[in-house]
Amino acid sequence: MKIRSLTNAAVMLSMYMLLFVLYNMGVFPTIMSILLPIPIIIYSVTVGRIRDILLLCIGCFCGTFLFGSIYGVITTLNYGVMGTIIGIGMVKSWPYWQRILNAVIISVLSFPITIYFVSGLNVKESVTQMTGEIEVMIQSIANTLPSDYTAIIEELQRSIDLMATLFPTIVILMGTMSVFLSDTVAILILKKLGISPLKFKKQNIHNIQVGPTLIIVLVIGQLIKTVLSIPTVDYILINVMAIINMLYVLQGIIVILLYFKSRSKIGLGILTVILMLLLGFSIFIEMLGIMDAFFNYRDKLVLEN
Repeated sequence: MKIRSLTNAAVMLSMYMLLFVLYNMGVFPTIMSILLPIPIIIYSVTVGRIRDILLLCIGCFCGTFLFGSIYGVITTLNYGVMGTIIGIGMVKSWPYWQRILNAVIISVLSFPITIYFVSGLNVKESVTQMTGEIEVMIQSIANTLPSDYTAIIEELQRSIDLMATLFPTIVILMGTMSVFLSDTVAILILKKLGISPLKFKKQNIHNIQVGPTLIIVLVIGQLIKTVLSIPTVDYILINVMAIINMLYVLQGIIVILLYFKSRSKIGLGILTVILMLLLGFSIFIEMLGIMDAFFNYRDKLVLEN
């Protein structure tokens, strides 16, 4: 490692440790979790050597280990390694979605490890305990309310059961959002530093398309779920189908935004999407995404634009 690279590494390690301390103290933890991978990503792009990137990641592990808490090491396992994967992806010029996917895999895999070391429970036990505590709390509140609120309490309990069922999907979504935001913020900072982000720029929204193949998976999954009705299989299928449904919702949102963008009314398009989601019309957005998978509406919209 050259002197300049060593100096940059020391600066980035100091920044990482500062963000870690703020995160560990509970100072805007959501924002800090987005920013934690940034020093490693910036260092990766400026240095461009995989060995130096890995050495900085090891330095982050050592720095957080000095705090004497396994939680610090687990934090770096998630956010530090996530930043390392994104940084290596930028240096190696991985396609945008490959870079995101690889980082999401790291984030999702680190989650059960974090749960185990923090609580001593595996994911299933942790979810059972969490939902049990929430249900007890809801029941205690229900006992103090008039009978008119019974329907609301039952709906809340069904929502808790659904959340427990879809917990793997929720973890994947949280990991994806965390990686996406960290990657986006890193690119913005690199632009401010005068580093051209062309080789690791985002994929054009027009090119993000799921395709019709996953619809077959949805149909087959629904058939298996109906015929077999095995709890473990149902649990897996429900989460797989939920993720596929959300992908088509995302595709529908893209089509709506492209439609309004082609008419120079992107603000109205964003407002339309928000209102449709809030009013429970996501099924119509999903259907639009599925139709786009077959008939490729977006190409027509881009041509019109």
